[in-house]
Amino acid sequence: MVVIIEKICAIFILTLGLSYLLNASWWISYIKQMLEHKEQILLLSIIILLLGSTLVVTHNIWVSSPIVIVTLLGWLMLLKGLSMMLFPGVLNKFQKLSDAFLSNILFINGILLSALGGILFYLLFLG
Repeated sequence: MVVIIEKICAIFILTLGLSYLLNASWWISYIKQMLEHKEQILLLSIIILLLGSTLVVTHNIWVSSPIVIVTLLGWLMLLKGLSMMLFPGVLNKFQKLSDAFLSNILFINGILLSALGGILFYLLFLG
């Protein structure tokens, strides 16, 4: 079961990172549209909280190997979901960010997620 969760996370992280790099303008449009429609933020926070909780409960494995990325992802998603639900007003600050700044954030996240997802993908599928 743990290996299945790790493989799903590897595919998810790698795909998300590549999507940030290849489709930054689409993500910027999505972020701006979501910030205009606050009810979507509630739905997104519930989904992130559920996924993060699921990962924390099923894969809370702290080891000195790249597999700990899955555990860290779970905790980060849990904290993000909680913060979005408890402090939704903080997201209003993102409305004022320029497209160039959002593009830079997506680029950095895309590089980081692609690298982490690539490492996991290699270890779990090819290694």
